[in-house]
Amino acid sequence: MALRYTNYLMAFLFGLSAIAQINDPDPFFWSFIYTAACVISVLYALQKLHWMLAAILALVTGIWALTITPDLTLSGFQNILEEIGMSYIGVEAAREFSGLMIIALWSGVLAVSSGKRKKD
Repeated sequence: MALRYTNYLMAFLFGLSAIAQINDPDPFFWSFIYTAACVISVLYALQKLHWMLAAILALVTGIWALTITPDLTLSGFQNILEEIGMSYIGVEAAREFSGLMIIALWSGVLAVSSGKRKKD
């Protein structure tokens, strides 16, 4: 029951993240991925999520995050919350990596949880 309400919160946060991507240089991909995370959270809360959909999203975002790792820097993570602009090297990569990892981890939790729920 708690996971159900947590999914509504996550759906809201992912929805806000999708809207925030409008100013991004490549808004289509980022808005799409955050919207997909929002949708699977709502589907889980409504008990309509198939575990494979969440697993695919977890896999795609996990692999995407791995492609960003060469651009990550320690200063990027240190300044991730302090810098609104992108004046520090690595801040954009750290933000993108963090967002993708949040989606990958949350989607993984939902895939496992919805898979267990189907077996019960």
